[in-house]
Amino acid sequence: MKKLILLVLALSLAVPAWAVSPFQERLQARTATFWIEGQALGDMVLGARARLSFVLVDATLARDLSGNPEAPEWLSWHGQHYGAKGKTLFIVRLKTLKPMAFDPTLLHVGDHQVTMDDVLTRQHFLPQGDLPSGLEGTLALRIPTTAIPKKGPIPLGYGDWGMEWTAPR
Repeated sequence: MKKLILLVLALSLAVPAWAVSPFQERLQARTATFWIEGQALGDMVLGARARLSFVLVDATLARDLSGNPEAPEWLSWHGQHYGAKGKTLFIVRLKTLKPMAFDPTLLHVGDHQVTMDDVLTRQHFLPQGDLPSGLEGTLALRIPTTAIPKKGPIPLGYGDWGMEWTAPR
């Protein structure tokens, strides 16, 4: 019995506490982050007004959300919008670092400029207008799949800021 307890203890210590779970790996692979008005200086970002993270909810991630205790509440909540034919679900996480005016229609994915019809988040919970620093908000977008390039990077952005990101296929 002592040997069994020692073996279990040794195995539990062998797995590092910082190990990333398969779910976290899939979530990270489907997340693209950039900074509004930020200037990268090595590992630091200076002068950023906000951080935007786009999360692509595909079939694999949507399947992982069902009853998964690792899934953050915001992801499980907005992930329920997955599955519209001809549409791709993106969840956008916003964190303001300075006061800013945020307009969801300045977001763009692929060659599609977001309209209020693309926004699935209820109006009451939608971060928009003049926002204070330190605010964290989430919004779900249903983007036409035809607007997203089939091969190569996907342009993501807000106004003049953005990035090109290669999604797992």
